[in-house]
Amino acid sequence: MGLNLCSFFQIELRYAAQTDALQPPHEFVPWVVVNGKPLYDDYKNFEAYICKAYDGELPKACEGILLEIPQEKIGNKESQACRKNEMIRSSPIAKDHEAKINMLI
Repeated sequence: MGLNLCSFFQIELRYAAQTDALQPPHEFVPWVVVNGKPLYDDYKNFEAYICKAYDGELPKACEGILLEIPQEKIGNKESQACRKNEMIRSSPIAKDHEAKINMLI
């Protein structure tokens, strides 16, 4: 069973709608939210945020994980994330569909 181009377009539209509906609205890629609070560019530390937010007996995966501001974040104010308005549509399918949409507009 193969997927046709139309199926890919529908999947992209569905994911785009889910992304646009995020609360709080996404500002970065990747956009990680734990308990409704965005991690902004500290997304690499998501495990610590999840373990801290976990209500109940912590699983073994959380042992030894501390929520700290990483040293590189203190010394480097430049974000490693990509801002929403700086994103580039790179997939060939996205480019093809964007061209078709622009022709219709």
